[in-house]
Amino acid sequence: MKFLKLIKTFFLPVVILFLQTTVAHAGNNDVSISDWGRFFFTSWGIPFTVYLVLQIAAILHLEGGSRKAVLVPLAIMAIVVIITMIAYQQESNLWPIYLIFSSPFAAIAVGIIWLSGLKNKE
Repeated sequence: MKFLKLIKTFFLPVVILFLQTTVAHAGNNDVSISDWGRFFFTSWGIPFTVYLVLQIAAILHLEGGSRKAVLVPLAIMAIVVIITMIAYQQESNLWPIYLIFSSPFAAIAVGIIWLSGLKNKE
């Protein structure tokens, strides 16, 4: 299960770091967790949320070469999330801009890889 090892060693620490950063800054800037929920589920963060759901579902359903191919957008988006966290920590007013602009392309890439993986399966 190389996939689970990848999630455990790479993706999960990035998510945990993002959440820790969010909670730390939420106390300093009077931003509540519900504000983050609104951002990711009803605002500009929706494309990232859609991408994340697609990415996880594709990884769980694909196998072989298609699963490896669908990990490429994950690696790129992990870098984007790190850049976003750094910008947020520096209190940049445009901190989510890379996340907002790259998420739709990553979601499309995952969708295309997933569909091609399903076609190859048949």
